[in-house]
Amino acid sequence: MRERNALTFTESHYLKELYKCEKEGDIKVTSVSLAGRLEVRPASVADMFSKLEGKELIDHRRWRYVKLSPKGLVIAESLIWRHRILETYFSSILKLNFSEACDAASLIDSSVTSSVVEAMCRTLGHPTRCVHGYHIPHPEV
Repeated sequence: MRERNALTFTESHYLKELYKCEKEGDIKVTSVSLAGRLEVRPASVADMFSKLEGKELIDHRRWRYVKLSPKGLVIAESLIWRHRILETYFSSILKLNFSEACDAASLIDSSVTSSVVEAMCRTLGHPTRCVHGYHIPHPEV
């Protein structure tokens, strides 16, 4: 049975970016700061924050900082795991360069099933670092 991801591609992208901000120690994420990172308008980020808050994926108070909720953190960590395993697989097995591997992973990381990514992860020997050297979280799948 195929997994159904209730998130849109864009929602997934925002969750991954919020995860990266938190892991980099940026605890003061605002719509303006995230808009700069994503190269979009702050109003677009504010709209997305409303959607993510409605799905209980972020904790956000208007005009304050935003952070992933416990539920959002679990989902974001899974998305990051998928992305980093995919790009590592594409680079190691398919011999794509790092940039191509990352771009390809970004296109599908929110829609590929965890069983497919787990099979890739096993094939790779459960790596702890992606092609860029970042830690690969291994959430319960």
